[in-house]
Amino acid sequence: MDFSQLFYKIQGMDDKKQTLNNLSERLVYALEMTGTRKADLARAIDVKPQVIQFLCTSDTKASRFTFEIATALGLNTRWLATGEGAMFIADDPKYQLLKAYKQVPLLHSKQICEVLEGKPLDNIEPNEWVALKDGAKDTFAMLMPDEAMEPTIPASATIFICHDKNYQPNSGDIVLAFVKQFNALIVRKFSIENEIAFLVPANNKTYKKSEYTEDMQIVGIITDCQFSLRR
Repeated sequence: MDFSQLFYKIQGMDDKKQTLNNLSERLVYALEMTGTRKADLARAIDVKPQVIQFLCTSDTKASRFTFEIATALGLNTRWLATGEGAMFIADDPKYQLLKAYKQVPLLHSKQICEVLEGKPLDNIEPNEWVALKDGAKDTFAMLMPDEAMEPTIPASATIFICHDKNYQPNSGDIVLAFVKQFNALIVRKFSIENEIAFLVPANNKTYKKSEYTEDMQIVGIITDCQFSLRR
């Protein structure tokens, strides 16, 4: 099939899509578009082949199997039921928006220390999850522990940390560090001055910069933060 034939076939399908008046017609069209046999669909949703045959030929407007059929064929349930919206769920703008985000565990300090000790993130059971667009694999979230990075990062912010055992901080990176002496997690800017590493707060009126020592350990780099302007 050359390009012009393919174009007219697709155009014909688009024209046909506009004239699908009931669930039966939409189901027949969906089977044609996905190249799915009726018998295969019947097996996929665990019904007798006669059920699918009936749905395809009865001009029915509704079915109790609508959700199961849509799921099996990758269809938008709303489109199959009513003809409204995108045909395939992958083309639905809401689906595309949700797909762009991943769920990130919101951890407390004890859980973060467990991660620091080598416990895999997948084995941590958080009480809450937060959404992050395009987050790296080993990313977790926590609430900003203090006001040290204001106004850059508000004290009320949720921060996202990429935890990489091989991560070597660069001067200017904002990092989460664990201070063993005080058993505390702090967020600071990593800075190298005259070949000496420091952890520097943005709020230098209340907090002082500290030399990075062996008593400290970098947990990860801060990649994102979320906060509300409402108090």
